[in-house]
Amino acid sequence: MARRNLDLTGAAVLAALAALAVLVTDDAAARAVPGSLLVLFVPGYALSVALLPERRRDHLERLLLALGSSISISVIGAVVLNETPAGLTAGSWCVALTAVTLVACGVGAWRRRQVSPAGESAATLATTARGRRIPLLGVGLASMALALVVGALAIARLPSSNVDGFTILWAIPKDEAAGDFAVGVRSDELSTTSYLLTAVSGTNVVLRRRVTLRPGESWSTTARRTTSVAQVVEVSLAKAASPQTVYRHVHLALGALGG
Repeated sequence: MARRNLDLTGAAVLAALAALAVLVTDDAAARAVPGSLLVLFVPGYALSVALLPERRRDHLERLLLALGSSISISVIGAVVLNETPAGLTAGSWCVALTAVTLVACGVGAWRRRQVSPAGESAATLATTARGRRIPLLGVGLASMALALVVGALAIARLPSSNVDGFTILWAIPKDEAAGDFAVGVRSDELSTTSYLLTAVSGTNVVLRRRVTLRPGESWSTTARRTTSVAQVVEVSLAKAASPQTVYRHVHLALGALGG
């Protein structure tokens, strides 16, 4: 019985060694191989045995099951960890994948004991009769993994729900002789936000604009300083919900106006 579960024992040992390598060293080269095994193979292999203990699949089929399941577990684990107080870090991700692997190894070993030799022999014969073709289940798992990866990349491009958004305000000279300058705003807030933008030259308001931006959108315009005395333009930005509170503020120094 112990020899029957050598593969699960090996998966558990690999997971533990990978976790140790990631947690005790910051060397990317030392982390690369064990980390890749932990993300791409080990937890999925253990889970495939836990779910399908009675099926003796060929190597290609088992590899597809392990790869698809591992990527799915890694992506789902990353999304879940990102919403926890611990957050998504290399350490927390590694510990979570190792824990999943160990639990799946235990379940797989227990379920193998429930499978009768006769039942297993019948399953082996059925698998041999099918030949070495890629099964629909393996294709389905691989497709699910690809969908989860695409979803995770989309989520990664959005600000995290437990992190505040931010806004960038900038101002640059365009034509100093004429007193022209450009002003721009980029929003990376968590939702659509309205702003009140004001540019002041001396005592004169040279630009006042209300701007509404969705997350990831940018806006820019040009304005002209109207006095030859004040060479500094003060640009301030407030959120429309709190118009008296300056949210962003920049100074722009311009040369003297041409005659």
